[in-house]
Amino acid sequence: IFEKIYKINDELVKKDEFYVPAVTSTVISILTDLYRKYQFTKRKYVKNKNIEMVKSGISYIKKHFYEQPSVDDIANHAGYSKYYFCRCFKEITGYTVNSYINSVKIEHAKELLTTHNQSVSEVSEICGFSDISYFTKIFKKYTGVLPSKLKIKREGE
Repeated sequence: IFEKIYKINDELVKKDEFYVPAVTSTVISILTDLYRKYQFTKRKYVKNKNIEMVKSGISYIKKHFYEQPSVDDIANHAGYSKYYFCRCFKEITGYTVNSYINSVKIEHAKELLTTHNQSVSEVSEICGFSDISYFTKIFKKYTGVLPSKLKIKREGE
């Protein structure tokens, strides 16, 4: 950029033929360079900011999944609007916020069913599901087996 500024100065001092278009094109070249650098930095900053926002949301989900946090709660915790948070969350993780919450709940339920001696309904309640039939449906969707089958398999070992 400094070289281009010196070139502009030389053109303005010498005032050779067509110096005005030469100065104009050099100014445009400087502005283009600055714009490109600013845009690159801005995109990188926004991407990093969004990753940090999603990490904050994931941390909140993992700590509070049993309380049935709403998307609004999670977005507010991260400090962004619900719509912006959801869009960035999906873009970065590939999951919707609710499907991610369910996957965290189901992972915890699998652990409880295979390592503790609680009933399926107790595990359902611990993991924040108010309806056992919904828990069973979601559990099967994410794991491919019914929670009762997993519990029976554990007890049979």
